[in-house]
Amino acid sequence: MGKYIKGKKLPKGISQRKDDGKFMAGFVDKAGKRHQRRFDTVVEADRWLYEVRHQDEFGDGIEVVFSNNDDMALGAIDACLDAGMEPEEMPFIVGVDATAPALRAVAEGTLRGTVLNDAAGQAEDILALSCALARGEDPAVELEDGKYCWRQHTAVTRENLAEFLPEAS
Repeated sequence: MGKYIKGKKLPKGISQRKDDGKFMAGFVDKAGKRHQRRFDTVVEADRWLYEVRHQDEFGDGIEVVFSNNDDMALGAIDACLDAGMEPEEMPFIVGVDATAPALRAVAEGTLRGTVLNDAAGQAEDILALSCALARGEDPAVELEDGKYCWRQHTAVTRENLAEFLPEAS
């Protein structure tokens, strides 16, 4: 903890100036350079310390973006392009769904990959399972733990893109 000022403990690296009551935050980076800054509140000083320590430890570049779907991945690509980045400067960006725009981005080299979820296979399994259960029969679909049917997901990259986007070959 930092110095005691007005009966309160301050976080490590933060002290309060006696002359103007402002808070000084400081730390020494990996290279041995001292960084200091003055703030009006302890919260601001603490936030700044956290951010600069994190940047000192991990750097300020984004290396990879894992998106929950292809639209989010394409949004990350647009943000990188809007920031003036060339495709080879962008982080490694991947998405999920193997949508047509994502497949085109894989072909262009801006999206490194996407994941194809076998929606047609899942629909076939659900239909077969529903029909069998409605007829009171054992399902023809293989179930895991008597409850789950699984379909394989497929990674789509430039190497296998022609299987999913014929014009890419």
